[in-house]
Amino acid sequence: MDANEHDVNKITLLAIHEWMKDEEPYVKRLKGHDEEMEDHMVNPDGEYSTELGEVPHEDQKGSIRQRNLFAPYLYGRYTF
Repeated sequence: MDANEHDVNKITLLAIHEWMKDEEPYVKRLKGHDEEMEDHMVNPDGEYSTELGEVPHEDQKGSIRQRNLFAPYLYGRYTF
């Protein structure tokens, strides 16, 4: 490597560094927004929550039975 290649690498790294410094506030805002949305989904306020409290899980849910189901997609329909 000659001196020109070292200079190009240094200049490139400096340009990337400056760009990352400029983008840092945007990334922090974006991350903060994501954390706020996640908190809103996990811990909703009174307007977006119910009074049911903790709802227990059922053994079987929905209309598709998990047991005694033979190749439901083999014939293009469910077999009951």
